[in-house]
Amino acid sequence: MYRTTNGNDCEIFYTPVDLAKKIDLIVDNPPDQMDIDSIVNGKFIFSRTLIDFVRNNREKLLSVPGRTLLSSGFGMSPDQGYVIGQVIEALENKQRKIFLIRGTMGSGKTLVALALLFTAISKGYHAILGYRNNRLINALRRSVDSRVRELLQFYSTGRYGRGIGEPNFDTGRFEDGLDLVIYDEAQRMTRDVIGLSMQRSPVSVYFYDENQILIGDEEGTRSNFLSVADKLGAQVEEVSFHGIFRIRGGAQYDLFLDSLFNHGSQKPPDAYEFKTYVHLEHMIEDLGRKIASNPPEKVALVASFTESDGRNSRIRVKTPEITWLMDEKTEYPEYWINQRDVLKKCASIYGAQGFEADYVGVIWGRDLVWRGSWVLVPEAITDAVGNNNSLKRLAVTNKEKAMKLLLNRYRILLTRGIKGTYVYFEDSETRDYISSRI
Repeated sequence: MYRTTNGNDCEIFYTPVDLAKKIDLIVDNPPDQMDIDSIVNGKFIFSRTLIDFVRNNREKLLSVPGRTLLSSGFGMSPDQGYVIGQVIEALENKQRKIFLIRGTMGSGKTLVALALLFTAISKGYHAILGYRNNRLINALRRSVDSRVRELLQFYSTGRYGRGIGEPNFDTGRFEDGLDLVIYDEAQRMTRDVIGLSMQRSPVSVYFYDENQILIGDEEGTRSNFLSVADKLGAQVEEVSFHGIFRIRGGAQYDLFLDSLFNHGSQKPPDAYEFKTYVHLEHMIEDLGRKIASNPPEKVALVASFTESDGRNSRIRVKTPEITWLMDEKTEYPEYWINQRDVLKKCASIYGAQGFEADYVGVIWGRDLVWRGSWVLVPEAITDAVGNNNSLKRLAVTNKEKAMKLLLNRYRILLTRGIKGTYVYFEDSETRDYISSRI
């Protein structure tokens, strides 16, 4: 709640009850119907990407995180504000507690994870934020203040075993111990990582979405979190994020995607620009116009993991030539943050999850095609990440599981755009089907 227009005089409330109490103290006359309607029916719309916001507000986020978020348009929903309030209360009361936060794509999980980190730091607590995605963590490290970079850690590193939830994690780097560890994208954890991570700090927060599991050995599900916590005798609180805030059209666009993959009839929302293309060149031209607009829009290209494996060949599309992004420390941050070569390179699912742009072009491959129903095409898949648990392997050994993972991937690719998604199809029958649905 603000008393001024510049956000310098701001008081933050984490529950509607606390806000109502404050309003009762300062409002002399009851509001009329117009006042009530403007608040109740007002729409909250993100107008910038989260990484851009973090980069442009490095100093302020360390000193006054709540005020900085609110004054920049990143306000919290009741569910989100409740989580921050409860976690801080658990820290203040020196509780041992685990929070499980479930939310769909675009529900603000990463926003709240970062807000929690900055809020805890500003209050003097020792906190770190864990990820598995090396591309995302490198982009975030490039965006935050240098004092925060060390607080962004991997919760899993694979063969090296040095992640927060792995045996070789160097706890000596945090001499004063850890009060709070936050895990974003926790659905990508294995059960072993879940077990160790729950023992790293008195308060742990897990943000997860089972519909964003990518590989066969990822086990970050509600049942696994609860089972491990129960064995440890840990106190658990569960919260679900219901709103979809990052994407224009919100819940209606989510319903459209559900309908698309489950033979429904929901149309995309008018507020969201969803377009299909016969020719890739035309999609590239339209994205180029977005870049050239005033003010310029941020764009990106993402693609199904087909045609090229990124190892033997970096070329994903031959004409026009589009190559895979490869170096997670240099290429990915430059691509998503500084818009370098955004129409000449593309990200795979591993470089798309967690990222966003105003408009995203999706190259839909031949791995998932429409033939009167959705069909998985194993021979089109080139993704061998995870060895026996890879999508390529599972498409042969466990088609049902592979189909679930593939649908997860396309939902992620189709939700990277804040304002719109443009889709080029390498299979014409699939294109015709989806075009008929919009």
